[in-house]
Amino acid sequence: MLQAMLQNRLKLVVHRGTKEVPVYSLVVDKNGPKFKETNPNKPHPGGFPIPGGGVVVSKVQNGQIITNWYGVSMATVASWGVLGNAERPVQDKTGLTGRYDIAFEPRQLRTCAPNCVPQDAAPEEDAGPSVFEFVQELGLKLVPATGPVETLVIDHIERPSEN
Repeated sequence: MLQAMLQNRLKLVVHRGTKEVPVYSLVVDKNGPKFKETNPNKPHPGGFPIPGGGVVVSKVQNGQIITNWYGVSMATVASWGVLGNAERPVQDKTGLTGRYDIAFEPRQLRTCAPNCVPQDAAPEEDAGPSVFEFVQELGLKLVPATGPVETLVIDHIERPSEN
């Protein structure tokens, strides 16, 4: 409905394309992944479905929020969740084709490379692990690369018509 309104009021014309841009490739670290393949017969009550497949379950334990992802693919991990803090698109290059259970404690992730301090943090302040350090805890790593990313190209747009 929104798309039809934009086409009608703004004479908006768009198309999808791909563009080579800087990305991170999500790959398996030399010691292998530190998570297990999911058991599809095990129920996960209280969970919420994740776009792309899988279930997320959060619970409070000892005053901390513990989050578990069940039945997620590496493509889902690469495109969703904490890896969005990587400042570039993340593409799955792990070669792992199954579905996996991943447990982690959510935390403030730095969006810059290892050993840096965000501009808004005082140097003595604990800035938390970077997204790079976080994926290392999972037995994965992010490698700088270039790759195709889907883009939305605006071909034509006009000022909105009056009501």
